[in-house]
Amino acid sequence: MLGIPPPEIEIDTLLVSRLLAEQHPDLQHLPLQFIDAGWDNAMFRWGDRWAVRLPRRAIAARLLENELFWLPQLARQLPIPIPTPCKIGIPSVIYPWHWSVIPWLPGQTADRANLDREQPQRFARFLKALHVPAPDNAPINPFRGVPLSQRSQMVEERMQRLERQTNAIEPAIRSLWQEAVGAPIDVEPTWLHGEARV
Repeated sequence: MLGIPPPEIEIDTLLVSRLLAEQHPDLQHLPLQFIDAGWDNAMFRWGDRWAVRLPRRAIAARLLENELFWLPQLARQLPIPIPTPCKIGIPSVIYPWHWSVIPWLPGQTADRANLDREQPQRFARFLKALHVPAPDNAPINPFRGVPLSQRSQMVEERMQRLERQTNAIEPAIRSLWQEAVGAPIDVEPTWLHGEARV
């Protein structure tokens, strides 16, 4: 992935195997496979049912701590499964931050899959269930809880990618996006993707 920051800690299968053996030895016999590393986390598949997420940077470690606390609470109100931590890893001599074991949720990103007609409605129900008032002590994410105009370039790039690969971006979608970019924020702070409120 281009443009992602370098890791502050190199995370490989050997390190993850050692952490699992040290902290969750009951399942250490399961096969472990590196999947990918993104902006904040490295992801490993652990057996058929689990994934292991480990922060690559200190700033991401703080975000993962939010996930450990808030995702189990949010999961109860959402109609689609989310990666709720099943096991928690704690800082140790070989790795300095919390990490998590989550369910493996199979699927593909929307821009790489053929969508069926029901999926947009399921996603809309998910967003409606998520975007409810957040408690006062919910974390604030200054990167995601921002006006849409600050995200326009990224959204435009993704819509262009979808247009090259699918027919999912119709004129009505572009029109709705432009309307949304210009809309004022006139709601109380609610949950949003990123385990934060805006």
